[in-house]
Amino acid sequence: MKYRHLGKQGLRVSEIALGSWMTDVSDTGKQALAAQSIKLAYEKGVNFFDCADAYSGGAVPW
Repeated sequence: MKYRHLGKQGLRVSEIALGSWMTDVSDTGKQALAAQSIKLAYEKGVNFFDCADAYSGGAVPW
């Protein structure tokens, strides 16, 4: 994973971000898929997640 510096505080964020704006968590199967996607992204080095509380009505996939 490649990272970029954000600001002058030494914070490094992954060049790839995972957003959840269009994530469908309407049933348990879709929730499981969303959770697997988040876990895989994290394992691959993604540390930039866009998951505003307004997405999917504030529901989380776990």
